[in-house]
Amino acid sequence: MAPSLTTYSNIYSFCSALNEQEHYRGYPVASSSNMDDRTFHEDQLWPFAESVKAGVGSVMCAYNRVNGTYSCENRRLVNDILKEELDFQVRAKSRLLTAHGTDRIE
Repeated sequence: MAPSLTTYSNIYSFCSALNEQEHYRGYPVASSSNMDDRTFHEDQLWPFAESVKAGVGSVMCAYNRVNGTYSCENRRLVNDILKEELDFQVRAKSRLLTAHGTDRIE
């Protein structure tokens, strides 16, 4: 009997929608996409929130910085919004070259 396989969907580049330019998107220097909390919630968060409600299996960080902090290291995005507000408790992962340190959640 063949082993059972589990598949899941992945949100690719959480908060990359904030990055509206082609230059300086990632490594070695990423620009910062700055947006206030209300605008972020009203304009950018809803597709990710709907994906989490639909049962997505993982979320992958984007290359860009958000309000000055790389998205994978941004405590507001990863802990406060993704894990607490959206109640996403599965896995958040980094893209190639998006993790700059494991102790840097700011």
